[in-house]
Amino acid sequence: MPRHTVCVVGGGIGGLTLAGLLAADEHDVTLVERAPGAGDAAHALTPNMGQGAGGAMADALVLSRSLDAAEEVVTAQRGYESRRRDRGAWVPQGFIRMLDEAP
Repeated sequence: MPRHTVCVVGGGIGGLTLAGLLAADEHDVTLVERAPGAGDAAHALTPNMGQGAGGAMADALVLSRSLDAAEEVVTAQRGYESRRRDRGAWVPQGFIRMLDEAP
């Protein structure tokens, strides 16, 4: 029996990745896309362009574990937010540092 029923709406490769990871973690997942087919998920990416997909994978893993550990969705959401907050802050801070160091 699936642990949770999840609906992922769009998101291109990130949404597809999230849906796949949640399904692999035994959640009942429905993926809703506007266009039929794989769309953006079907073409190759350079390593730096894959950061969004990598972030989606990490988000999916943390969200899945938070849902598994919590009895209520709101508790899972709080756990997810607390675990991902530092990473979410690190990305724009790193970008600002990169801009500051540019010639």
